[in-house]
Amino acid sequence: MSIRVQHLSYRYPTALPSDPPALVDVSFTIEEGEFVALLGPTGSGKSTLVQHLNGLLRPPPGTVWVFGMDVGRRGTDLSQVRRRVGLVFQYPEYQLFEETVLQDVAFGPRNLGVQEQEALERARRALRRVGLDPDVYGNRSPFELSGGQRRRAALAGVLALESPVLVLDEPTAGLDPRGRQELMELLRELNREGTTVVLVTHSMEEVARVARRALLLSRGRLVADCPVDSLFYDHGDLVRSVGLRVPETVELVQALRRRGAPIQGKPLTPQQAAAAIARWRLGEGPADRTGSRARPGSGQGRQALGRHALRSRPVRPR
Repeated sequence: MSIRVQHLSYRYPTALPSDPPALVDVSFTIEEGEFVALLGPTGSGKSTLVQHLNGLLRPPPGTVWVFGMDVGRRGTDLSQVRRRVGLVFQYPEYQLFEETVLQDVAFGPRNLGVQEQEALERARRALRRVGLDPDVYGNRSPFELSGGQRRRAALAGVLALESPVLVLDEPTAGLDPRGRQELMELLRELNREGTTVVLVTHSMEEVARVARRALLLSRGRLVADCPVDSLFYDHGDLVRSVGLRVPETVELVQALRRRGAPIQGKPLTPQQAAAAIARWRLGEGPADRTGSRARPGSGQGRQALGRHALRSRPVRPR
């Protein structure tokens, strides 16, 4: 396994006695190669939790193991923990401080003992992967970059570590739609190559596209740990109760089902929903009031689909 968390609780030292704890008795395990989404409303404890995963914050109470290393135990080499778990902060300027972008991205590998030439080559590869040409951006100051470019550079700095686990806290904030799509594709590619990915995000559409498992936090407690499709289809009321929403695709499919469309499966993306609706239309339509089946090719089937589509909220392109 990559990460194991057991009975983790945390209260910030600066918290007032009346303030609730940031985390309360959180337990879960992340296996190697998983793609996990960490969800929850603002203030639910997501950022606090991920900072425990590479030793920026340390228990007790509770325990955190990273590849068998007890993060909270005295004597644990935290540099070895951080070599295995790369963390991209919510605010990229926290991770940018060198004079040039190339030197900044190379800092992490160099700090872990990688030879200078190899550290620079890793930095160039990482910059290319996030869409920043090192020949164009490498000699610039990180603070000359736009907000979206800074976020890419911060991600490159973590990719250069070549860590087996990548934790990202709201990585698409500040990116335009194309940038968000490109970043999600990169994360999927890294996951296919074997990297374990933990994604903190408020975008349910992003979760639906890339993650396979979801951890849902509310007021510092872990209230759900299940596959993404099960979270949205079987526990949608729980998602809404903590102040989040299910993806619009899920809302559309559920609205169609309430109107009698026997759509199979748990489609999460517009493409999956379109395929599920097409399969229904090519098969048997919903039963009419007499109990007979309306064929999709018939006028009755087409009218039924038309009514469903008109009464349901459309999926807007993202």
